[in-house]
Amino acid sequence: MEILKRLPQRIKRVRPQYAKQGDWILLHDNARTHTAFLVQKFLAKRGIVSLNHPLYSPDSSPSDFFLFPKLKSALKGQCFSHISDIQPNVTTQLKAIPKDGYARSFQDLFSRSQKYITIDGDYFEGQ
Repeated sequence: MEILKRLPQRIKRVRPQYAKQGDWILLHDNARTHTAFLVQKFLAKRGIVSLNHPLYSPDSSPSDFFLFPKLKSALKGQCFSHISDIQPNVTTQLKAIPKDGYARSFQDLFSRSQKYITIDGDYFEGQ
């Protein structure tokens, strides 16, 4: 809950153009911590819109179809002894992704969501 409480302030600081609640939508998976009554009550009380997410659909997750493949490709073949060795490498790779790449990933998410709606929720990996 602490993270959710800090979320609006963080958005206000990092993305002031979206600071007004209602100007952005929260997308998270259906993990129990996200669907718990207290979380849903918290979001509703603050007017934070949460997008319903399919039970499990990797083709609708930007992390699964955009971010992780880029990281996997960039870090392939490297061995790390400690987590502290991984973090700067991952950070470097994330910073190397052009900003328009992130924007495209969310445009792709929208397109995939439209396709998901059109096929009435059926799984469509590789299509």
